[in-house]
Amino acid sequence: MREAMLATSAQLARLIQRMHAMQHQARVAATGIVTEASKADWRLSELSPPSLLLHGLPDRNISTALGTIIGIQARLLSAAVSNGEIDPLWVCRVLQALGDEFAVKYSPLVLKMAEITGADLPAEPQRLHSGLGLREFIHPGEWRLPPPYKVTGKGA
Repeated sequence: MREAMLATSAQLARLIQRMHAMQHQARVAATGIVTEASKADWRLSELSPPSLLLHGLPDRNISTALGTIIGIQARLLSAAVSNGEIDPLWVCRVLQALGDEFAVKYSPLVLKMAEITGADLPAEPQRLHSGLGLREFIHPGEWRLPPPYKVTGKGA
């Protein structure tokens, strides 16, 4: 699973490079009018060729999408280089955030990772996160398997 996470992170790095380069290009219209890069407002739908990693991600400007992608990559790398086990459902949850987190179907990337990791995905993607988005900051160890539930106290 770690190898798949690192390979996905490498793919994300290449995608980030493409998006960064596009973000700093001037837009040239068919009429010859040039819009400087800072005002070009490049969109994900204009990536050529399109990236399968972003399957289902709503069309938005490159700047906004870059923040999402870098956050996903940081999570994958943090978990991949950590010690201990990684929850395969956590990995799938993080990858689902590359697309539409509220989609009714899993993205092809999530399905492939579930196959690699042996994760038993819930019927609907929303059940991975119960409507909560990824936190802004990475919480160290968020990728660990949940501890077994133990009943304590009276009647245990």
